[in-house]
Amino acid sequence: MIYNLTPFTTLLTDQTPNAGVWKERIEYFFNNEEYDPELQDLYYDRLLREIEDVKFFFNAGSIIDSYTGLFSFPVEHVQGCHSFNLALFISEHHQHFFGKNILTVCADYGMLNIQMKMCGLNLVSSVQKEYYNVGTILACIGNNAPPYPINRFEFPEEDVLFLSCVFQDEDLSYKNWELMLDKRSEGKEVFFTTDQFSHLKNYINYSIIEPIIDPKTIYKEEDYADMAYGYMNRIYRLK
Repeated sequence: MIYNLTPFTTLLTDQTPNAGVWKERIEYFFNNEEYDPELQDLYYDRLLREIEDVKFFFNAGSIIDSYTGLFSFPVEHVQGCHSFNLALFISEHHQHFFGKNILTVCADYGMLNIQMKMCGLNLVSSVQKEYYNVGTILACIGNNAPPYPINRFEFPEEDVLFLSCVFQDEDLSYKNWELMLDKRSEGKEVFFTTDQFSHLKNYINYSIIEPIIDPKTIYKEEDYADMAYGYMNRIYRLK
């Protein structure tokens, strides 16, 4: 498909941060014949429908993770929820996940997912709230990553489940904890991140969780203390 990129490129002015980079990466993404054309179409249609949100993210600036080289957006409602820590974990342990179908549930703009695609892993779907979608698509394009399915609910059965910072309230925590238990009982590998257990305290069984990454052993003290990046979120798995 030949895409009309003018609706996006005309938003890029002399005042837009990194306007030249955005133009180059949008053109590269939608002209790349090696990418899944169905996903390219879905990404294009979503951006076109939410063109005002595209303009917002173009002007939002960036937050750059020096540990993975990935960038995201410094938007208030995802501060502390970025999955940079899981992206780093994947970059260092991607061999373990080769040949496996991976499902993720995220509360940021998909840093975990982008790293998976860059490592050549098979991400069957990423589940997230709809209002994350435009930022997620632009983060994928801006990081020069291949597209991946977002909120696709018909996919090959997953072997691995990742949940990133999705325990922000009681109801959500309960549902996601039950999901993790169900998947683990089916023999899936289950990983999750959180910086605290306040919303999980009524459900969680500490004897079946195993901490695998302590961020204090990975990040410099001054970086760990910066709430924006989400480095304080520890990585666990279910035994």
